[in-house]
Amino acid sequence: MKQFLFLMVFLPVFIITSCSSDEDNGIQYSEKQQKILDVFHGTFKYDNKLENVIIWSEVIEFTEQYPKPKIFTHEDYLNGEVQDAEVHGKCFYTNSLGDRESKFYYISTDGTTVKLYGDKDNKPYWVSNKYFLKVTDINSFTLLDTKLSFLATCYFQPVN
Repeated sequence: MKQFLFLMVFLPVFIITSCSSDEDNGIQYSEKQQKILDVFHGTFKYDNKLENVIIWSEVIEFTEQYPKPKIFTHEDYLNGEVQDAEVHGKCFYTNSLGDRESKFYYISTDGTTVKLYGDKDNKPYWVSNKYFLKVTDINSFTLLDTKLSFLATCYFQPVN
């Protein structure tokens, strides 16, 4: 009888503990990723000016940030569960033409690059842009498109 009572008391604890670890992917942010996430709040704007005339603008509005990296996977017939993307949050990207797109973002572990993924049915589905990243202070950062290194660095500042 004592063994039965022992099992009835500790079995639910064991089961609950086992289930909670299944939900935790075990991935944490690096110190640099966390510092960058502290900057990625709110709306930031970059204005490309020629003789004090704005010729191009970009706006990034950080709308969602995950407490831990979020992993998206899919089932593959040959390989089983395959990782599609690791993302750290969501944002909206708007260009001068007014095109506003929902994006997922990923910050590299060393804090030197950011990837923006397209958003399809609330899942990342392709890397739309990859940027070199430099955080200049708690309120601003620069992005340089890795494919367009001949262009000026985009210096993003908060929108008031």
